[in-house]
Amino acid sequence: MNIQALKDIGLSEKEIKVYISGLKLGLATVSSFAEESNLQRTTTYDLLKSLKEKGIASYVIKSGVKYFSVVNPKELLEKLEEKEKKLKEILPELEILQKTAIERPRVEFYQGIEGFKTVANNMLKEKISEYYAFVAEKNLHFLPYFHMQYRRKRKERNICVKVITNKSDITEEMKKKDKEELRETRFLNKVMNDSATSFFIYGDKIAYIMATEREQLGIIIENKEVTNFQKKIFDQLWKLAKSSS
Repeated sequence: MNIQALKDIGLSEKEIKVYISGLKLGLATVSSFAEESNLQRTTTYDLLKSLKEKGIASYVIKSGVKYFSVVNPKELLEKLEEKEKKLKEILPELEILQKTAIERPRVEFYQGIEGFKTVANNMLKEKISEYYAFVAEKNLHFLPYFHMQYRRKRKERNICVKVITNKSDITEEMKKKDKEELRETRFLNKVMNDSATSFFIYGDKIAYIMATEREQLGIIIENKEVTNFQKKIFDQLWKLAKSSS
């Protein structure tokens, strides 16, 4: 007999044994169920109690002895259909609850040079046409060859970037290549001076990168609400950067 259908409705293998035994026995004692199921009496009694709680078994008492029986297969099907009907009735309410659930941010941490590269390359894997960045000039001194490769790959993928950074010799040289490297750079020294952490907003993600010769750390946060909030902050600072460039 294929018992998978009975497993699919939530019955264990031992419960199925007892249920099938009940179909054969009709009204019977626990001992008879145990013998037919080839299970211990105490185990059989617990299984019959479990089936009773599920509405699949019942008992009567005769001369102080409990006699159990199980529902017929058609009645079992009716019970399942009744449960399905009840579930369908409350399904709209359950879906509303799911929609109102708070989206929990997904956070990933990376360390070391490879972690730094992983976070940076994650932006190139997203299906985006533009992202926004607070770039710490100190980070540009770390692995300069990697930065050159990264900019080339970003250009190949036709991804533009808006950058807010502090004004220095290296960032002014970078700005001269803005058009060539699909970038728009603006300076805001009050925000970016002495910072060792760069900050990127892309898709539904935010990435923090702290990269110096001494330590490298990357953090990716994925959450639409958080990203939208940080984008609003970027937009305000972008306007300020324009007036102080």
